[in-house]
Amino acid sequence: MRLTQHQISSITSLESEWSVESTDWLSQSEQENFDSLRHQRRRREWLAGRWLCKQMIQEERALTSGPTIPLSVIEIESRFGQRRTTKPRVVIEGQMQAMEVSMTHSHDWVCVAMSGTPGCSVGVDLVPQTVTNKHSLDFWLTENERSWVKENSEQLPIIWSIKESVYKATNRGEHFRPQEMDVSRNSNGRYTCHCKALTSCIDYSIIVDKHFDHIISMTTIQNHSLAGVV
Repeated sequence: MRLTQHQISSITSLESEWSVESTDWLSQSEQENFDSLRHQRRRREWLAGRWLCKQMIQEERALTSGPTIPLSVIEIESRFGQRRTTKPRVVIEGQMQAMEVSMTHSHDWVCVAMSGTPGCSVGVDLVPQTVTNKHSLDFWLTENERSWVKENSEQLPIIWSIKESVYKATNRGEHFRPQEMDVSRNSNGRYTCHCKALTSCIDYSIIVDKHFDHIISMTTIQNHSLAGVV
């Protein structure tokens, strides 16, 4: 598998690929998780993320000459115990896989990032380019970031998406504390994030891109000692 890959798709277009009345492509555990969701929008987003992720896994297995397997035996598990959510884990036919996935959605878009490289962790986030709750986000910015956004407001959604993707790539159960992350951009145009989880000895990269009216941020950490650990 390539170091990292990601795909973004319209949820509306993905819905046309599966039967709305049937969720037989879910594992038993996934079906139970899905049944516990009450809000229709959340159910729609949840299904779209797993459908796209499973399709990517199938495509990758085809490239490596792996046998075609039903989607129902590919399980994207993101729950530990009855309620606690965790970083998504991939289980195929009951066996935990050495791959990491990250899923995000916003409005009608869903994006999935995936890596099968041992020790590589990945996180992805998708946010509208026009942030509506600027005052709320400003509260979670560092002093340096607030000064930066004051000079260039277009950086606000980028900063926020980077913090989310870094958190997803590094998180092992900690709460999201965006004020403890400080995002900056060096003279080469490369985004960096200073936080406890990203020490100087960790090799990581942050890629920022635009998709229509959204910002995509993907954080990849190589040789992460906690990659794949829950």
